[in-house]
Amino acid sequence: MASPSQSKGPYDVFLSFRGPDTRLGIVSHLYKDLDQRGIYTFKDDEKIKKGERISDVIIKAIEESRIAVIIFSQRFASSSWCLDEVATIMDRKAAKKIIVLPVFHNVDPRTVRKGRNENEDLFNEHEKKYGSGSEIVKKWKENLEAAGCLCGWEFNNWNVAEPQKESIMGSPKDSTRIQLESEESKVTVELREGTPIQLGNRKIKHEAQLVESIVREIWMQLKPTHLDDAVFPVGIDSRVEKLISKLNMKSQKEIFIIGLWSMGGMGKTTLARALYNSIFKDFEGSAYIDDIRETSQGSEKMVPLQQNLLYQMLMIKETSLNSDAEGCRFIKDRLFRKRVLLILDGVDDICQVDSLAKEHSWFGEGSRIIITTTDKSLLSVIGACIHEVQCLNDDEARELFEKHAYRSKEKNITRDLVNSLTKEKRENLVNRALQYAQGLPLALVVLGGSFAASGEEDWEGKLDNFTKRSDQAIDKKLRISYDKLNEDNKDIFLHIACFFNGWKRTYVEGVLKNCGLPVSGVKDLIQRSLIMEENGTLKVHDLIELMGKNIVDRECRHDAAKRSRLWRREDVIDVLSRNEGTDAVNAIVLALPNPETIDIRSEAFAKLKNLRFLIIINVKTNFRDPICLPRKLGWFEWPECSASSLKLTSPDNLSILAVRKGLFT
Repeated sequence: MASPSQSKGPYDVFLSFRGPDTRLGIVSHLYKDLDQRGIYTFKDDEKIKKGERISDVIIKAIEESRIAVIIFSQRFASSSWCLDEVATIMDRKAAKKIIVLPVFHNVDPRTVRKGRNENEDLFNEHEKKYGSGSEIVKKWKENLEAAGCLCGWEFNNWNVAEPQKESIMGSPKDSTRIQLESEESKVTVELREGTPIQLGNRKIKHEAQLVESIVREIWMQLKPTHLDDAVFPVGIDSRVEKLISKLNMKSQKEIFIIGLWSMGGMGKTTLARALYNSIFKDFEGSAYIDDIRETSQGSEKMVPLQQNLLYQMLMIKETSLNSDAEGCRFIKDRLFRKRVLLILDGVDDICQVDSLAKEHSWFGEGSRIIITTTDKSLLSVIGACIHEVQCLNDDEARELFEKHAYRSKEKNITRDLVNSLTKEKRENLVNRALQYAQGLPLALVVLGGSFAASGEEDWEGKLDNFTKRSDQAIDKKLRISYDKLNEDNKDIFLHIACFFNGWKRTYVEGVLKNCGLPVSGVKDLIQRSLIMEENGTLKVHDLIELMGKNIVDRECRHDAAKRSRLWRREDVIDVLSRNEGTDAVNAIVLALPNPETIDIRSEAFAKLKNLRFLIIINVKTNFRDPICLPRKLGWFEWPECSASSLKLTSPDNLSILAVRKGLFT
């Protein structure tokens, strides 16, 4: 609970109110709901102060808050303390440092705005105290009028009526006149952007609904609602418009499920994100669940995704779910009345849909569910309308490629090299590159990024290197960036592609550094569009990940023991349980979705002389004899392995040992 004696700012929300009027009513309910949703709120819990002026603690709390909710009540203006709060808040608003949301609770906004009726009497009392024409009182009046003109909520529990134009009146130049129609009512009002009031047949009928509306508006203001856009969103707007037309947004009754389908790298995720940003505000709740394929192997892995869905939709700070089945019931029970937008990105198994959006009845009328997948048959099974994501047309492909290829020119990084080719030669090379990419957005981005990272004199060599390859598979097309990496960065890329897609960057860099690889290589790979970083997590596109794994597979197609990296369950088991390892293996990572017991021979590591790191998760085994770790091993992480099973022979490079009894460095 945030009180002056317990201030821990910065705050998300500052509540300004007159205690005797609203403390035990709307304020207590509002504070409780905000707190339950993890919205850090300042509420002064002391009684009305005997001192006359606002305290430094309150001023500091206002300065640290992102949003101020002013709850105007009938005798709000009687408190000099409240008037000082409003003055401080409005000063912050003028400096664009705080968002102000007013609530007119059992008081006419005109009374607040124009100082009429009871407010006029209250200010007369202040003038008697501070003197006629007092600057303090004058400032209070000006700020109260300004706050009263802001769009907010009007609530009278003694007479709930249709919202009137006057109740949300703003200055005409800031207003937009709109008309809302429904089967029961037709309401014409003036709204300013961001108006949180409920209208028409959905008017606020009781205080609980008022609190819900305020909390939702606060959530929308605080929540990072817009997803990251593409660096260069070429061709996206027209595709979003086409997709919106298929969604039939005017229909408030039907529930639509649309699947975005194509091969990997076609831009399904980019399109889904842009669509979300365009329409999410039209729904009562919205959620974008990404990387489903990477995080949901096994039903118990769906529970965090279910919790994420509920968190985004309902603003619930923490939902305790014990199983996938319980999560399904919770989603259905809590969302079946709400019109929601749900986007499931990267679905590759029908079980994933069953856990997050199995039936139309889970969601309210007018809901829209969008699924991105490479599996067309999956969409047919669930009865989704299939929207095939097409490649870019010639003009779009050229624009996207050139934006990425000439990025360095725009930043003046390679000013001396950019004019090294004749116009005709440059155009010829660009045309060849476009022919190679064939309108595939990911290939255009990767190839364009590869061109941008070098001088134009190297472009022809890059294209020649690719065109000599007869295999037209996507991973071969994407190797153009990989082939220009130095040996250290090639190792880093293959480690990330084979093992660490979706892992925390700090963790991965720790492993790489332990193996003697430069962590600066991660940044280089990000710049070359081979990997991405999102919220501290390393991401590799499906096609690029497959390319990296194919590179390792081709080291020895028919014998996993002779490859540099092992990550597939069957390969790791074959090598370790049958003692078939060789000195070719330098890294093993096996992270199973469910705990398994696997028979691994004690001598399995003896032949892995060049093993640099081994990470095994959810694998139990009982060694008959103690195992000896390879001398070059630097990172040994196996939480289910007992320390008593290890025979430490002082490996030269071992710095991380994480086993059942703890982590030792």
